[in-house]
Amino acid sequence: MGLLKQLFGWGQMSSDDFLKRGVAHLKKREYDRAIADFSEAIQLDPKNCKTFLVLKQANAVTFRWGIFQKKLETPVISATS
Repeated sequence: MGLLKQLFGWGQMSSDDFLKRGVAHLKKREYDRAIADFSEAIQLDPKNCKTFLVLKQANAVTFRWGIFQKKLETPVISATS
């Protein structure tokens, strides 16, 4: 089966396949997986502007989420303390 995949390209994903899967991950809030798929799509087709845009969006969401999490972890100082 591995030889057939190599000979006929079965099982190989295209840039569009990675883009679509990345968007699906993004919708499920699986940001790390989405970013990995968008990065793979860019490797296969570096001229696809749409992939760069959704990668930027995914990176922005993870950055904002990271800031939000840090704020949640910061202890709140009470005015009565």
